[in-house]
Amino acid sequence: MNLIFIYGPPAAGKLTVAKELSKQTNYKLFHNHLTYDTAYSLFGDDVYSKAFKECCENLRIIAIKEAVKYDVNMIFTFVYDHKNDHNFVKKISSIVERAGGKIYFICLNPSLETIKKRVVAENRKIYKKVSSQEELDTFINHYDIYSTIPDVKSYTINNTLLAPQDVAQEILTYMGTKQ
Repeated sequence: MNLIFIYGPPAAGKLTVAKELSKQTNYKLFHNHLTYDTAYSLFGDDVYSKAFKECCENLRIIAIKEAVKYDVNMIFTFVYDHKNDHNFVKKISSIVERAGGKIYFICLNPSLETIKKRVVAENRKIYKKVSSQEELDTFINHYDIYSTIPDVKSYTINNTLLAPQDVAQEILTYMGTKQ
C-alpha cells in the first residue's frame, strides 16, 4: 500500500493536485475535508474545538487503517500544524509502515500572495474550506501551517507558478513512477 500524503497551508492547491494525481495513478483520494462533514454534524462549526479535531483525526485514522487492510493505494490531503498534528502523523506513519506500506510526504508551498488569491475562490465553499482573507488570517494566527513535518522525508514543491498536472508529474517523478 502506498500513501501519498500531501500537506500545506490552506489554498496551497492540495485537493486540486490530489485530484490530478488520482487521475494519473488511479489511487483513491481521501481529502481532509471528507471528515469535516461528520464533525460538523456532531459538533457544529467550531473547527478549533478539541471535539471537532479529535473526531476528524479518529475518522482519518480509521479510513487509513481500512485502506492499509485492503491494500488500497491512496492520496491524503492535510493542513499540518506542527504544534497539534505531530502525533497524528506518527500514528499514520506507524499504521502504514507496520503493514509494509510506503508513505510519500509531499509539501506544497506556494507564495503567500498566491494563497491569498486562491483562498477566495468560490469552489472552496463546497467543502467549507477557509474561503476569506479573514478566515485565512485567523487560521494562520491559530496554527503553525508553514512548517514541514519533522522526522520524515518531505518533498517540497513551490507550486506558485505550476499547473496541477505539472505538480502531479513532479510528484510521480519523485516517487520513481513517472507516467
